[in-house]
Amino acid sequence: MLLKGLVQTGGDAIRVRSGALRQEFNRCGALHDGLLRYTQALLAQTSQAVLCGTQHRIQDRLARWLLAMHDRAPSDHLELTHEFLAVMLGARRAGVTVAAGALRESGLID
Repeated sequence: MLLKGLVQTGGDAIRVRSGALRQEFNRCGALHDGLLRYTQALLAQTSQAVLCGTQHRIQDRLARWLLAMHDRAPSDHLELTHEFLAVMLGARRAGVTVAAGALRESGLID
């Protein structure tokens, strides 16, 4: 299976061969427990994001997505294009522009 990753911001990463990861996971130690907790949290976040995408306005979805990115970023500065945000939110670029403008008018982003 070929998987591709999308880098959203700069930072550090490591690469581990799947066989080595699988072998360590099967030892049922700290890595096993940590990966299962991570998977549970990721599924909960994904479920919430799907529901959010169907129930909330684009401005609310943009704010939630920016907060999630901010939590993972090393600084308050996020270099993101409206096009990229539109793809991540499953919205039109024009809608992202309007939503970002509203957040800026409110003093929430700059």
